[in-house]
Amino acid sequence: MVTVVAFLEITPSGICEPPVWVDISRHMSPPQQPHGWHTLTPRLFTPDVEGLVAFLRSTFDAHGDHSPGRPAEVTIGDSIVMVSDGAGVRAQSSAFLYVYVRDTDETYRRAIDAGARSIEPPAEMPYGDRRATVEDPWGNTWQIATHRGGTNQDDVSETLMSQANSVDPTRLQFDAFKALPRDAPIQMLNLIRLKPLADYPADHPDHGKGLTGLDAYRAYGRTSAEVFARVGARQVWVGRPETVVTGPADERWDLAFIAEYPSAGAFLAMVTDPDYREHVKHRTAGVEDSRLIRLAPMTPGADSGNSRPWPTGHPSPISAVPDGRDEAEAAAVPRLAARVSGSGPDFGAVRG
Repeated sequence: MVTVVAFLEITPSGICEPPVWVDISRHMSPPQQPHGWHTLTPRLFTPDVEGLVAFLRSTFDAHGDHSPGRPAEVTIGDSIVMVSDGAGVRAQSSAFLYVYVRDTDETYRRAIDAGARSIEPPAEMPYGDRRATVEDPWGNTWQIATHRGGTNQDDVSETLMSQANSVDPTRLQFDAFKALPRDAPIQMLNLIRLKPLADYPADHPDHGKGLTGLDAYRAYGRTSAEVFARVGARQVWVGRPETVVTGPADERWDLAFIAEYPSAGAFLAMVTDPDYREHVKHRTAGVEDSRLIRLAPMTPGADSGNSRPWPTGHPSPISAVPDGRDEAEAAAVPRLAARVSGSGPDFGAVRG
């Protein structure tokens, strides 16, 4: 492409001289990506390129065809997605993509009709998006959204308070977590309600086995234990919820525990670890609802008003549980680790 610029010269008498045309193409830097491409381009790997491309066409009105021997270049809206079989060099891997569409509900319906599994039905998000989440038959997660405008802080707080079936954090919640200090120790309070039957995607090895939500959560604990220990995390408290004394009367939880991390950065390292992202599919399959609350550790005082901040670098004041429980009591209390002291990283090994 040749780019020319016209320079006009005005004489002192006001006469405009003929323009001088200058080719400046040779002085311009070449574009860093081909025309029509953005800086960042997702690339999906699957042995069934034709099938995934057909899904994208049916769900998102995507344009593009599968050409054997080269990656398919599929256009969704103003963006390009590459789909490839890896040519025997790269293995299949799942992706998590956020897609803006004209109509969330219609696109969600089309995704389900095309074989996707529903993770979250369409719902209003506190940051102004109407969003749904599905998993396609190839293991990719698609968050489908239509932006409806911003909300004020009161609306955000109300939406977060009333949000039901919270299995994963919203974008706003995760951003709030990341905005806090990352180098200080943290504890994460977990409240878990399990599904009667686990809901695995069709391509998962455990799909159709009739596993319970508890079975799936145990599998999550077993498989993620290595990553949990690798980042230096441990479980410091566990309890079996019995009844809600203050709060919504219909709230019910099956498990409650506190996990401790050497830093918020360690927690982020865990949840972004590729192995963990595979293991967490068991949690998604087994959990019906949950709460995850970040805590700043404190040292207990003589009464509830005398607690003190926990100095950085000091060990947790919670180190063990009383011994001497009889067998029936031990079986009744959900145990997510071998000991609350953290000696057992398998925080999903629940009994009871």
